[in-house]
Amino acid sequence: MFATDRRTASTANILHQATIRGRRPQVLLPNAQTSSPLTWWRTREPWSFIDRRAGSSQLLTQVRTLPICDPDWRTAAHGDASAAIAVAIRQMQKHVISAPEIDFALAAVLACALVGDVTCPVVISSALRRRSKIDPICGRLIEPWLRAKFSVPSSV
Repeated sequence: MFATDRRTASTANILHQATIRGRRPQVLLPNAQTSSPLTWWRTREPWSFIDRRAGSSQLLTQVRTLPICDPDWRTAAHGDASAAIAVAIRQMQKHVISAPEIDFALAAVLACALVGDVTCPVVISSALRRRSKIDPICGRLIEPWLRAKFSVPSSV
């Protein structure tokens, strides 16, 4: 058996096990760097974030180290939703959708969405719509992000 056959069999088994357990399989883009939190906004459906507070914390920890030349970046990278949205919009106007700055800015937006900001999923959906022109699989994630309703996680 070739390595790709084993990988395909393993993936099929994971999907089968997820279906048996009543979980929907996660939609991932085939060429995405799914291990990087910076690409989660374009590789994961909103329901796939089980521990949203930890996910948000992990995203913010990573984005704080990234260089974006924007006056609101420092505030955005510390979890301010309005600053993150402003940075994301400016970056989408300034750069092509595949630029790393877009991933950086949308990671900050995602971090804010995960802790309950209701406007951030709309911004993510807009960015996914733009990205779907070069990466058609992003089109599958547009609607789930538009429908995403994250409540503020309890501080238990």
